Amino acid sequence: HSVGGPQRPEPARHREPPRQLGRLLCCSIRAKGLSRCARPGQERPASTRADSMPCSRVTPSAVAYASTTLGATLLASVFGAFYVSVFAKHWGITQGWFQTAQAVYLVWNAVNDPLFGWLQDRPGSQQNNKHAYATAIMWGGPLFGLSFLLPWLPIGDLIAPFVGGRDAGVGIHCCLSLSLFDGMFTYCVLAQCGLFAELEASQEGRSLVLAASQAATALGGAALFVAYPLLPDHLRGTGADSGAGSSEAAGGAATHGAWMPGFILFAMLLAAVATACFAVTGIMVARIGEHWGRTEQEARAADGRAAVEHGAAAGPAAAGRAAAGPAAAGRTAAGAGAPSASGAATSAGAASAPEPPAEGDASSSASLVSVVEFSHEQLE
Repeated sequence: HSVGGPQRPEPARHREPPRQLGRLLCCSIRAKGLSRCARPGQERPASTRADSMPCSRVTPSAVAYASTTLGATLLASVFGAFYVSVFAKHWGITQGWFQTAQAVYLVWNAVNDPLFGWLQDRPGSQQNNKHAYATAIMWGGPLFGLSFLLPWLPIGDLIAPFVGGRDAGVGIHCCLSLSLFDGMFTYCVLAQCGLFAELEASQEGRSLVLAASQAATALGGAALFVAYPLLPDHLRGTGADSGAGSSEAAGGAATHGAWMPGFILFAMLLAAVATACFAVTGIMVARIGEHWGRTEQEARAADGRAAVEHGAAAGPAAAGRAAAGPAAAGRTAAGAGAPSASGAATSAGAASAPEPPAEGDASSSASLVSVVEFSHEQLE
């Protein structure tokens, strides 16, 4: 530099990682489920080919979970919006019986949540829990649909002769409707909540499941706009007795026990669609367990197998380098001069000593596993 000669460029401080480490990290990402596509012309690993799906594609787990959300929202939105008006104005329930029905519903709602949760949590593996939740949804769906139809049918008039009058019949009708509907709603939706953690093992997959569930909620709420015009005039506030102040005027004798054919047919259609949605969940969860998805334990086992495979692939190279070391040392000693007795003894000891490739193989595998775990932590 002092004589003005050409200056050499300074070496780069940040060197790119070795290719072997880059390939290891790439495979680690795919095994973890964070990479959703492979390079052109490159085949995906067999352990991740089943559950590596593009983010823009709806996964089978999302469809299975959203089907239950759609069915439950279709029934719950219509039931919660209209059951009070139907019992108060159409069936003419008294204030005392309505308060009694609400008290019964309050107690039953506090009991059925832990009761059904205890019944549905079965000991065993996650795979067994997943199928238990799906079975509860699929077989509880028809009962859920039947309980949705109870408030719109004249059950109170049918049982009135056996319970001591029409007021008691309508009150018991309200108690049964609220209790059965809330019980089946809890039974199915509680199983769906437990199913969420069993369907997807990755955060990205669970985000897709939640997005599909929110879309199903918005679609199910649209049933209100179709059901409202099908109600009788006195329930929509357009009849002659819509401005009456008493319950007798609001739900007069002309409307007591009258059928609501249009609304009942639509309610039966909703019950059938919701039952089909629950059946879709049960069938697709069974298919996911057989063909599509993986459980959390299976994903972790696949990650461990990928790390061991790459460690075993790097082991022969390390063993070759370790075996080449004594040969290079022997050639250096032969070039320096004639071998002595101590040199011969050293060579004999090296020949009879345990082979180092096993240690190199084990240490290489351990280092590769540590690199994989470190890359997982950094990526998460």
